[in-house]
Amino acid sequence: ATALSTIVVFRKDIVEICSSLLQFSWNEETQFVSKIVISMLPAITILLIAIISAGIVLAKTQKNGSELFFLFAPIAAITSNYIESGTSKIRRVVSEVFLWSLFVLVLVLPLI
Repeated sequence: ATALSTIVVFRKDIVEICSSLLQFSWNEETQFVSKIVISMLPAITILLIAIISAGIVLAKTQKNGSELFFLFAPIAAITSNYIESGTSKIRRVVSEVFLWSLFVLVLVLPLI
């Protein structure tokens, strides 16, 4: 819904940028789009790693828990990016709950 509302609000600008891209010239709009694409590469990489990891976990026939290690890296990257971005009260609460749950997990896990 957020993406759709953004497209509706900025539809004139989007049409202008797309028409400028179709001219195949290196102008201000082309530079703007290239910067957006370059800034999205880390997020796309993490998303691809998460999708591949989920595929490995789902495709593995013998499940003994070791397949969960494939999910740790992308989940850790996504969570750390979420916690570090922004200073809103909700993100602060989420980060506090997450950190305290890790602390409690470290204390309780050896007892199980």
